[in-house]
Amino acid sequence: MKQSLLSTLFGERPFPANDLLTQTAVDRLLRLNDRTEEYGMVLTPADARELVETRGHALKETGRIEIGSGILERLIAIFSDSPYLWQANYAASLHRMTEDFYRLKNELPDTVGDDELLCELKYSFDQRCRGSFELLEGVEFDRMSRNVRQGRSYREGREIETDLYYVQCDGDEEDDD
Repeated sequence: MKQSLLSTLFGERPFPANDLLTQTAVDRLLRLNDRTEEYGMVLTPADARELVETRGHALKETGRIEIGSGILERLIAIFSDSPYLWQANYAASLHRMTEDFYRLKNELPDTVGDDELLCELKYSFDQRCRGSFELLEGVEFDRMSRNVRQGRSYREGREIETDLYYVQCDGDEEDDD
């Protein structure tokens, strides 16, 4: 098997610059604890580092690349208030949702933005699947993929009342006036 020049020089270890990028990403995730602890959930430094590694593996597995911080911060911000997440399953759920996001991203047209997909996943996870990853990864992913293959919107087959959910998911707030 042919060994690349980079792996000859650096072994299986990533570039030293990647260590700095990884630490920066970990620090950014840990800063989100200020926001998520109001829901009773925080990441440890080890949790955050493993989540960054999961993102890297998911990107490699799906053949995707990202520039910038990627989706982890937005994923945490959007899912932190889910009634189906609590401290005991928080980190594991974020790992799984990260993998699910990139897998589904490959199934959908490139016109579907990351934030749109994250909000769709949140809606499906909370409202349709009631916190069940098995339903999300099975029934919901199949519905979305089938719709795309048949030339329809991936959202078809859902309830209409989700417009309000998307407004809330996007961070906009309704006026009570």
